[in-house]
Amino acid sequence: MMQKLVWPAFILMVAAQWFVPARLVLQTEHLLKTGKEFKFRTQPINPNEPIYGNTVYLSFKATSARSTSTDTLYTGDPVYVSLAVDSAGYAKITALSKEEPAGQTDFVLAAVDYALGDSTGLIYVKYPFDQMYLEAPKDAVHDGSVSFWEPDTTQVSYAIVMINKGHSALKDVIVDGTSLKHLKHNQ
Repeated sequence: MMQKLVWPAFILMVAAQWFVPARLVLQTEHLLKTGKEFKFRTQPINPNEPIYGNTVYLSFKATSARSTSTDTLYTGDPVYVSLAVDSAGYAKITALSKEEPAGQTDFVLAAVDYALGDSTGLIYVKYPFDQMYLEAPKDAVHDGSVSFWEPDTTQVSYAIVMINKGHSALKDVIVDGTSLKHLKHNQ
C-alpha cells in the first residue's frame, strides 16, 4: 500500500517544485511586457563582493514622502508607493499608504526603510528592485567604459522599472547612455 503512494507523491512534489519558479518567471515576463515604464534616478554602486558576484546595488533619489496613512509606519512595514512622472521624465512619489490605492495601477509595494520622527514626518522607502545582477564578465565591467564605482554627480543614471498594480520588475539600468544589461555585448 505504501509503495503505491510513493510514486504519486514524488511526482506531485516534482511538479510543485517546477510550478512555483515557472509561475514566477511567467509573471515577471508578463509584467515586463504589460507594465508601465518608470525611470528612477539612481546612483549605481558595485561593491564587487566575491560572495554576491557582480551585483549592482541601486541608491534611488525618489525614496521619501509624507505618509497619507493615519496609521504609524515602522521600519520594515509594507507600504504602497503611488508614483507619477515629474517634468524631467523620472519617477516621483505622490503618496504613501498602508492600504492599496483604489482605482490606480501606478503603484508599487515597498517596505518602510525608516521614518523621521521630526516635524517633517518623512517616510523613507526601500524598493524591491534595488539590485541588478550583471551577466557581463568582471573584465568588461572594469574596462573603464562604464564607471559607477565612485559617486559622480555629472553622470546621468537611472533604472528602468516596469510597474503594474503593486508589482514591479527591474528592466535595465542606464549609466550615461550605456545599458548595464547589455554591457557584455559592448566589449
